[in-house]
Amino acid sequence: MCYNVRIIIFFLFFSKMKINKNWETLLSVLAWVFIISIIITWIINVLSANYSLDYDFFIENRILTLRNNAINIVNKSDISSLNEWEVFYLYKDDVNKNFLVFTWAFNTNYKYIDNFWNNVNKDTYEWYIYERELVLQKKDSLNLNNTLFDVNIKQLIKK
Repeated sequence: MCYNVRIIIFFLFFSKMKINKNWETLLSVLAWVFIISIIITWIINVLSANYSLDYDFFIENRILTLRNNAINIVNKSDISSLNEWEVFYLYKDDVNKNFLVFTWAFNTNYKYIDNFWNNVNKDTYEWYIYERELVLQKKDSLNLNNTLFDVNIKQLIKK
C-alpha cells in the first residue's frame, strides 16, 4: 500500500501534469488521515492491553484475598474432629454470624461462593463464582497448631 502511494505522489509531482491546489490539499488530507489512523490504532491497542492487565490483576487479587480469608477462618475454627487429608468446606451462617465446617461428598454444594463468601448455586448465579476446596494436612498429629491447609480457589467461567 505504501508503495502505491509513493507511485501516485511521484506521478503527480514529477509528471508533466499541471499540479493545482486541489491536488495538494487532497494529498495532505489523505496523508494526515493515514497518520491519525495509525495513531488511533496504537492507542486502542494500548488501552486494550491495559484493560486485560487490570482484569487479570483483579481476578488474582480476589482469589488471593479469598484464600487468605479461608486460612484465617480455619485457623480460628474448631477443626479437631477433622482427619488428615480430609476435604472440607466452609459455610457462612448469616444468622449466627459465624462459619461452619462441613465435610463429606454430599456437602459439595458449599463449594461455590461469590466475592463476599456467600454460598451460591453455580447454575443460576450470574456474577463471579469461585470454586474452593480446603484440605487438612497435619505435619504433627499431636500438635494442632502445626497444621497446614491446602486451599484451592479458582474462578469458574460462565459459558
